[in-house]
Amino acid sequence: MKKQALVSFAMALCGAAAALPPAYAAEVIVVTVAPETSVAAREYAQGAALYFAHVNATVAAAGTKITVVEQRDARPRPETREAVAYLTAGGRGAVQDVLPALRMHGTPLLTPDEAQSSEPVRLVFSTRPRAAEEAAATVRRLYDMGMRRIAIAAAEGPAGRAAIDAARARMAARGVTLAAAVDLPGHAAGIAAAADAVASAKVQGIAVVGETQRAAAFTQALRDRGSYALVVTGSSIDARSLRAQLSESAAIWLATADTLPDVQEARRAEAVVTEYRALQARYGGTAGMSSTAALEGFIAAKVLVEAVRRSGPKPTAAGVRQALETLADFDVGGARVSFRDPAASGLIYARISLLGSPH
Repeated sequence: MKKQALVSFAMALCGAAAALPPAYAAEVIVVTVAPETSVAAREYAQGAALYFAHVNATVAAAGTKITVVEQRDARPRPETREAVAYLTAGGRGAVQDVLPALRMHGTPLLTPDEAQSSEPVRLVFSTRPRAAEEAAATVRRLYDMGMRRIAIAAAEGPAGRAAIDAARARMAARGVTLAAAVDLPGHAAGIAAAADAVASAKVQGIAVVGETQRAAAFTQALRDRGSYALVVTGSSIDARSLRAQLSESAAIWLATADTLPDVQEARRAEAVVTEYRALQARYGGTAGMSSTAALEGFIAAKVLVEAVRRSGPKPTAAGVRQALETLADFDVGGARVSFRDPAASGLIYARISLLGSPH
């Protein structure tokens, strides 16, 4: 079962309006894959459709067509043979399922989800940040908040080392050296040594990456040594479970780093959230669209529109894929997207939110 909608398309709006090339010689087809069983995937597709509808409504001249085809599965179909892109938020399984369709014409996929692919060309563009990008964005946010003595602690292993390296590189780009960078091993003596190093560095804020149990042991040890630096946890850590494992005094100055803008935030809303809400009100969105998944789809649509614009007057899957591969630091409205580094995820964003009192 599928539904189709034809929308005229001649201008990409991302913050400031950017004129597209003259009318395309062919239709631009975008396929959104929304599995029947996935609420998040459907909301993601709805968020993307909202931005496409807005672009359609702001057309100054007719001539270009985007065909948005919504599918409940990823099987290649005749009407999608000229598709320039796929979008889905159905999880890693859905990404793997859609790969045959992508391979058929070298079509790129925008998705929040990671997927392993050994394709000779890059087909999957994941927007949700990995631990390394998340850690780098967090230390940068701490710096932007005015802190100058910043540390990172990461669970011992390749992923933790990658997070530390990314955080160091992000700060080095600003001419700043981290006050401390420590591994968190799986034994008490190593955790104590890490807490000693961070406490002696007298840091103001620290990003903690890894798993919940080590993060809790490290945070408690840090507080026991008299350090009340702001502890900011990454998405791999269950911040509320961590807080519950701490003594009441140790649970103060505990925060989490949000890796997407909050679609329900009003007072501190990022520009992309303000835009999303305004367009939702204009075009009549549903209650289910006030979700992170819908905002992710909206952002993906903005990125895709930009890639289509950059691909030239006759967009093809190869042209859009190349535009995505070279996309760097593209501002979608308070968050930025980069795909130039194939080892990194696209979205670069972190907002630090304090958790409530421990009890």
